[in-house]
Amino acid sequence: MPKKSQSNSQGNIKLGVSLGSRIFEALTETEISQLLDELFGILSEEQQLTALAKLQPDTKATLTEILDPSPTVEPEKTAKTQPTSLAKYAQTWSELWLEWNQVIRFASEEEGKYIVQERHWEEPYFDNCTFVEDLEEIATKMKPLVKTAFENGFGYDDGFAISLLEAESEISDGIPDWMEIQDGIHLEAAITHCLLEWEWLLAQEQGQDGFKFANNIREWEENLSTLV
Repeated sequence: MPKKSQSNSQGNIKLGVSLGSRIFEALTETEISQLLDELFGILSEEQQLTALAKLQPDTKATLTEILDPSPTVEPEKTAKTQPTSLAKYAQTWSELWLEWNQVIRFASEEEGKYIVQERHWEEPYFDNCTFVEDLEEIATKMKPLVKTAFENGFGYDDGFAISLLEAESEISDGIPDWMEIQDGIHLEAAITHCLLEWEWLLAQEQGQDGFKFANNIREWEENLSTLV
């Protein structure tokens, strides 16, 4: 009897998992893409509308635009502006911040990725160039999402300036006391763009003018003694 009860319990757990989740776990992205192509190829327009009606409004709008793009939009432009749901944007934004924070975590490790010793008789040093390059690569992906992320409250409300300020502190505390970050850490174009755009959006939300915004940036510049 106990075995039968346990079996039923496990069966209920499996039944509780949605079919979509099970397919997502079992198939590759390519296989799922092929499956959707086949399914939408045989579904009538009425069946498609019935399915779309059960989705969240933003998800429905995104899929509707993909399935039936506006005839006024040129095909070339449609390919460049792939419709994307807010949920997908939020997921991407969160994943990019996880990558960003991981880079900072590695940078604050005493024997981490960014501590380099070129020759065994030379003292190791902090590789600020590679550190910035890794952050810049992530910021390049973040750049087109900043406005959408801010306006829709995707998270990480502190923004880039505070993140960089905390990174400076974490790196200084993590690397050996005798090790210096020579010439500072120079912020590249995408990082700077993300920081300034986020702070400008925040200033607008708080009703600040351009003069106040400029003062805020000047204060951040003074606080970030290592990041220049």
